[in-house]
Amino acid sequence: MNLAPYRAFAADLARESGALITRLYGQPGLAVETKADASPVTAADRGAEELMRRRIAEAFPGHGIIGEEFGSERADAELTWVLDPIDGTKSFITGVPLWGTLIALLHRGRPVLGCIHQPVLGQLMLGDETGTTLNGLPVRCSRVIP
Repeated sequence: MNLAPYRAFAADLARESGALITRLYGQPGLAVETKADASPVTAADRGAEELMRRRIAEAFPGHGIIGEEFGSERADAELTWVLDPIDGTKSFITGVPLWGTLIALLHRGRPVLGCIHQPVLGQLMLGDETGTTLNGLPVRCSRVIP
């Protein structure tokens, strides 16, 4: 399977949702609600997931989506996107820059592509079977074993 178009799309999703999220990051008075599982959620979480869902539906109407904030749509589709708009919402709320957006693509339930975007730190990591990049440059695991 050629994942190049999906890599580019995931990077675009990450950047677009990151722009929305960072506009709300550190804003005084940002409302925080508590979900049924006792975890926090904000307008940034929901807005970013809505944006990503809309973009996926426009670009790939047959794909499934599993999202943290709005559940699943066609989760059994051959290709399914998994979205966590803000992993680390507690850090986001408190102004600690250790949060990011997680995006994955599953092929028949198996992960084939992953993306971690930390917009405040200016880091976008993408990985698939061909390798992993950080801001477009190849990276690898360290050979140093502690």
